[in-house]
Amino acid sequence: MCADEPKEELDTAQQPVVVLIGSGDLSDETARALEAADARLIRLYEPDEDDVREAFDSESIDYAAVVASTDAMVLRIALMVRTVSEDVPLLLTIFEPTMAEHVSRLVPNTTVTSLADIVAPSLAGPCVDERFTAVTTGEDRPCGLVETDDGVSSEPIPAFRPRRLEGLARALFTPYDKSAGMLLFGAIGLVAIFALETVTAVFTLNESFIDATYGSAKTLVTVDPNPKVATGPGWYKLFISGTMLVALLFVAAFTAGLVNRVVERRLRKRAPVEVLWAGDWKKQLGEQAPLVHTHDVQAYSSTWARVLVHDRFTAAMADLIGPNVQLHHTKLMQKPPEKGAGFPMHQDYPYFPHERHSMTACVIHLRDTPLEAGCIRVVPGSH
Repeated sequence: MCADEPKEELDTAQQPVVVLIGSGDLSDETARALEAADARLIRLYEPDEDDVREAFDSESIDYAAVVASTDAMVLRIALMVRTVSEDVPLLLTIFEPTMAEHVSRLVPNTTVTSLADIVAPSLAGPCVDERFTAVTTGEDRPCGLVETDDGVSSEPIPAFRPRRLEGLARALFTPYDKSAGMLLFGAIGLVAIFALETVTAVFTLNESFIDATYGSAKTLVTVDPNPKVATGPGWYKLFISGTMLVALLFVAAFTAGLVNRVVERRLRKRAPVEVLWAGDWKKQLGEQAPLVHTHDVQAYSSTWARVLVHDRFTAAMADLIGPNVQLHHTKLMQKPPEKGAGFPMHQDYPYFPHERHSMTACVIHLRDTPLEAGCIRVVPGSH
């Protein structure tokens, strides 16, 4: 139901105790919502295991929530919480769906949602009605939440009749990027010029509709102007000259939009991607150059494609994980000298889980990488 319900004050003994872990705007909003719901809140921002253990030892905890922007941090803290307490109900925000599914299945008494699921109701509210701060689903129908000085109230959202033609027109005439806009308006301009020249030729030059259409098409594609224009009135010659010049502008816009869409996508695919993680750990390392990589390098280099299927390489992998070796993906890492960026300790398994645990990472160095050059390091016993 969407009707407001009276809010009862809870005494301290009845207040649920919630440990909220994480920093950022969403974590702050979650804290305000929990306090508004009369929960007793214990906040931890970037805790280690001792901080988590101290919070759980201080009093009886009813719930724990980890609300953070990076999946890796959420998973790390979730494992801390489960090390300290196996029973407390745990809420996690994990965006990557495969990782979320595995965590839900493997970590007991855990509910997994995502930042998108949390933020979506707030984003949808103003789209439905500018008075709504969010939308929620009641027992009967969706409701809009209206925030006033007296608190938050809810209103039923009236059923909307779908306006398919209006939606199609809006989608068509509101391009989502510049190249789409140039394509659209270039095409509309060319069609308008073609229709205008055809109609005026019928009434001014006394041509049949078929002849006028044929002449306008020739003019539009700059093959040859309509021959009867030369014997027409002077004002019409000026008119056709103007439409031909305007048509050139529309052709240029249409062509530029088409070329931009084709070329930009190819360039974007080839562009290196910065992979340096965010976080306070970067402050300890000082100024650094960006760390970039290229995905699936075998698609751009036949040399690397031959390396990946070389007998020495595939035979070594078959000895490790068995026959039928399959390639998952490749990355070419490019780290500049002197100020090459570091990369924090992490595990790849949450991002590339495999039911037989046979996912194997292979590193091929293109030059010597001694310890002082920042070689890869592995924590003993972590794999």
